Amino acid sequence: MSLAARPFGRVHEARWSISLPEWRVLIGIHKRPGVSGSELSAALGLDKMAISRAVRVLERAGHVTRSAAPGDVRRQALRCTPQGEELCQSMAPHDRQLEHELLGALSPEETAQLVAMLDRLVDRAREAAHN
Repeated sequence: MSLAARPFGRVHEARWSISLPEWRVLIGIHKRPGVSGSELSAALGLDKMAISRAVRVLERAGHVTRSAAPGDVRRQALRCTPQGEELCQSMAPHDRQLEHELLGALSPEETAQLVAMLDRLVDRAREAAHN
């Protein structure tokens, strides 16, 4: 777990019994209902096995469901259950507070620069992965 992610991981494990990879997958599904595991892997930068493990755990806990995607029965569409949506809503204020505390070391201008630079780096990493 990266240093910046540790506070999130500790809070999620202690309060909601959800690991950091599971949280990342749950939030990814929450933001993109109907997303596939492969699409999540590409978007989150997690390998497909990590996505698969997290989805299994989240599914057993009643937070997500899988179904055949319309038009492609081989593709599994992932969605949050009402329980999963509720969990996302419960975690959101705590996540925003932790993010605010971490970014509090930077000025608003520095935060904007950091976000822009990270976006560029992520775009470059995605380009490199496709070459």
